[in-house]
Amino acid sequence: MPYRRLDNRPAPRYGLQEIQSLVDEKALFKRTDDYLGHRQDKCIALREADLKAFTADEIAIVDAHIHDFWDKSAKQISERSHDPVGWRSVDEKQDIPWEMALLSDEKLQGLNDSERERIEKYLDDVLANRASQEAQPQD
Repeated sequence: MPYRRLDNRPAPRYGLQEIQSLVDEKALFKRTDDYLGHRQDKCIALREADLKAFTADEIAIVDAHIHDFWDKSAKQISERSHDPVGWRSVDEKQDIPWEMALLSDEKLQGLNDSERERIEKYLDDVLANRASQEAQPQD
C-alpha cells in the first residue's frame, strides 16, 4: 500500500474505504474520542484477524513495531514518522517511494560524496518515474 505525505504525517493512500467496509460488516467498531484536546479515532476489532495472507516473519515485524510503540505518545510516534528521509523528500500529497524506507540521515551521513551523489540520482530517477506514471491516464 503506497503512503503519501500529509501535513502531519505519512498516511496510507488507500484504506478509508476498507475501514468503512469492515465497519459495515460489523467486523470493526470505530470510536472517536477527545484526548488531551485532540480528536482520536480508535478502531476496535470485533472479530479475530485473518492472518492467512501473511508470513510468520511479516507478523513478527508487526508485533515488534507494536511492542516498540506501545508506550509512546502520539507526538513521539509522529516525530519518528517525520524524521525519515522519505517523508521530507516529497511534497504534500505526493506518494513516498518505498525505496526511501531504506534510508535514514544516519546512513546518509556515513557516505562519501560519490555514494551520496549516486543515491541522490537514483532517488531523482525514482521520483521522476513515479511522476510520469501518475501523469499517464488510467484505464
